[in-house]
Amino acid sequence: MQGPGGVPRGMDAVQRAYGQFQQGRVRPAMKELKALLAKAPSPQAEQKGRHLYGACLVREGFHAQAAEQIGRSAEMAPRDLQVQYDWAQALQFSAQIDKSERVVRKLLKVKADYPEAIGLLASLLQSRGKHEEAVEVIDDAIGRGIGHPAIAIALAGSARRVGRETEAIERLQAVGANAALPSNVRQEAMFQCAALLDSLKQRDEAFEHYERAHGLVSATYDPRVTARDTDEMIREWTPGAIAGGAPGRDLDETPIFIVGMPRSGTTLVENILGAHPGVYAAGEQMKMATVYRVLIHKPGQGQGGGLAQGIKGLDERLVAAGAQEYLSHIKKLAPGAQRVVDKHPFNFLHLGLIAKLFPGARVIHTIRDPRDTCLSCYMRNFLNAMPYTTNQRWLGSFYREYVRLMEHWREALPGDPVGLRFMEIRYEDVIADQEGASRRLIEFAGLEWDEGVMRFHEKPRHAPTLNVDQVGRPVYASSVAKWRRYEKHIGVLLGELEPVLGGLGYADSDGSGQGGGEGQSP
Repeated sequence: MQGPGGVPRGMDAVQRAYGQFQQGRVRPAMKELKALLAKAPSPQAEQKGRHLYGACLVREGFHAQAAEQIGRSAEMAPRDLQVQYDWAQALQFSAQIDKSERVVRKLLKVKADYPEAIGLLASLLQSRGKHEEAVEVIDDAIGRGIGHPAIAIALAGSARRVGRETEAIERLQAVGANAALPSNVRQEAMFQCAALLDSLKQRDEAFEHYERAHGLVSATYDPRVTARDTDEMIREWTPGAIAGGAPGRDLDETPIFIVGMPRSGTTLVENILGAHPGVYAAGEQMKMATVYRVLIHKPGQGQGGGLAQGIKGLDERLVAAGAQEYLSHIKKLAPGAQRVVDKHPFNFLHLGLIAKLFPGARVIHTIRDPRDTCLSCYMRNFLNAMPYTTNQRWLGSFYREYVRLMEHWREALPGDPVGLRFMEIRYEDVIADQEGASRRLIEFAGLEWDEGVMRFHEKPRHAPTLNVDQVGRPVYASSVAKWRRYEKHIGVLLGELEPVLGGLGYADSDGSGQGGGEGQSP
């Protein structure tokens, strides 16, 4: 199956899509590839196309789908080590840790000095809390003279557990200072180095490294666009527009949605719920975003890009179809589970549709001191997926828009007994009284208490938002009021957040908040 000039049929489309991908135009690349794969192209084009399509899905955060596409490409090209590595990485991102480890170990049998694969294997071991074994893998690579940045970054994941912070910092600083390396690699090294400096209480040096990390990769963000988007959501998602869900959907109690700002405690709450034998913790699922995009989001329409324009065209048929699509997806993840937890924090954008698809659904909104939440966002490498986290002014502005939208949902969403079952819980309350908070969460989920919930840290599971150094650790209080340790460095952020602190109950002197709240209506 060849095209003009002997080129395998479909390879021209793959090349066009690759060019778009390199330019950051991921959606157009995906559209091109989807059309190509539907036409049964040549085997070469299909293999390359599925690999690239998977890479696009990774960039968009659809990790399970990415693993499926890259896996099919890997089956077609078992000797292509890059595809095998990308498959293992996508499996890791989608929390398929066992399968990812099998793929990467098989790869290393073919090429034992593949540094990125060595680093990935170490990361997989760290995600299970096997730090000693991870360090053995790292030291073996170092002993064989493999001085790749991936090895330095891998060591950072276990350095605190094995007392090798100083060595790890030196290696990471060397990576960060090497201008010949790609900027994203240097950036990750600087983030890891900053985290280690923070753990050693070298605050000034740590913050300097965080600023250097953010400066290595440029980001673009316009707060005015987010404000317009929020205006549109509030204007379109009125109580009347939300009312009228799909008949019978409220009878299915499977889904639980955890929403909130990133770094607000969503992973901690999910881990507590996930320790219950009747609960499957599904991590950050992108399915609701997909359903929303199909039913509601009409690009190019409306002042804010059409984020809520499609609501006018919803009818019972579309609502029922959207609900069924989401339910089918989560039930495939864990057949037989009483509850499936979707903890994608940005589902706070989709609460109007969630209320419409699933009247009576359970939603848990996690709240944490805005100063700690935003500082924690600033201290994480979100790979430019959230560009506002790279700038203190942008970050504070985004947080205020999040607060504004949540205030709207509290007023607009129908509550029990005709609508959402809604609970708000503060991160600080979970830290202060783990058992009390855990019992409230399990009761809210409609489940019987199980003592295993208190030992959630003994059930390690991969979470992309969880530092590998935190795996296997119980609740700890060191992150409460952490902003005070960096107060002199975050004056711009604090100024941006000042208008919302009082309304959220965090305008107190010690930053610990005023306690949590839960209820049957938002």
